Amino acid sequence: MIIAQLVFGGVLVVLMDDMLQKGHGLGNGSMAFVGTNICGAVLIKAVGFTSVTTSNGSEYEGAIINLVYSLFAKKDKLWGLQNAIFRTEAPNLIGLLATVAVVGIMIYVQSYRVQIYVSAKKARGHKQPFPIRLLYVNSVPIMMHTALLSNYYFFTYMVQSLLGQSILTTILGRWSPVDSAGNSYMESGIGYFFSPPRNLWELITDPIHTAFYIGVVLFSFSFICRIWIEVNGTSPRDVAKQLQENEMTIEGMRDGGAVVKHLARYITVAASFGGVVIGALSVAAHFTGALGSGTGIVLGVTIVYQYFEMLAKER
Repeated sequence: MIIAQLVFGGVLVVLMDDMLQKGHGLGNGSMAFVGTNICGAVLIKAVGFTSVTTSNGSEYEGAIINLVYSLFAKKDKLWGLQNAIFRTEAPNLIGLLATVAVVGIMIYVQSYRVQIYVSAKKARGHKQPFPIRLLYVNSVPIMMHTALLSNYYFFTYMVQSLLGQSILTTILGRWSPVDSAGNSYMESGIGYFFSPPRNLWELITDPIHTAFYIGVVLFSFSFICRIWIEVNGTSPRDVAKQLQENEMTIEGMRDGGAVVKHLARYITVAASFGGVVIGALSVAAHFTGALGSGTGIVLGVTIVYQYFEMLAKER
């Protein structure tokens, strides 16, 4: 039944993606599903009525719903407020505020861009802006980084399942036993340094792990962005070629090589630094306890912002 469900869900996503790609909607199906899934998860953790079992007994999963319940149903209002703000076994208000802050910063960063003015070769004096956004590559580095880590985690889990506590398992990464909540985490090996610190205590007491994880995230996001602009045809050379085909050029530059160098000053920096910004926001969202994973929130905001841009263009 599980295999049938996965196959049916995969076929459904492919069909809906094909429908959207043929012009019967906006964007593509996979991005729509990813964005909807992330937004739904954040919404459930904010206002979900599902009961969860914690060390304090049965509580509501949603941070806002638990706050209202604690203030009206608990006898000790101060303790109820403190629990709603700082509880660690379920979503809390600190995580909700962190989520709002990350979303606001992401929206601002998404709208930040540099304008380069181009003009037509046959119509001198007439110029138009050519915007280059700080997040030049958008959501690609997040999805590729998440996919690479997911595949690595899956591989290490399979190695441990087949070989047990072997030398290879110790090197690649050893998984902890599943706890009462059904969670497991990397506790040693290479995979341990690729995984984020699980809580604030581990963040402080293991600075080597923290620094290595932050470095890996920032470098991988920046590296993926640099590689992606070369693959999908948005590098400075490709943009200069497109301008030349449209008989456009940057003001004061006739030589194609000069145009490429001028574009590289902005596009290459935007791709690399934009990847670092996305990575830093993902790490900050995770460390501050934002609802959902840090990369998930950043990816969700990026996808929703793209859809708003598509709607604006349709109008």
